[in-house]
Amino acid sequence: TDICVLHTAISGYNKGYAITIPTKGVASFNPEGHNFALEHFKNVLGAKVE
Repeated sequence: TDICVLHTAISGYNKGYAITIPTKGVASFNPEGHNFALEHFKNVLGAKVE
């Protein structure tokens, strides 16, 4: 969540795409990084996290 998906989502955001993150389809090496990325998607990228 906090590495590959995060950087891909940022690239999409920078190109004007609407971002949706399916929480059951992403994971991370640790809960802190995972939770940080999910909050970042919502609060910074304006992504729909479901």
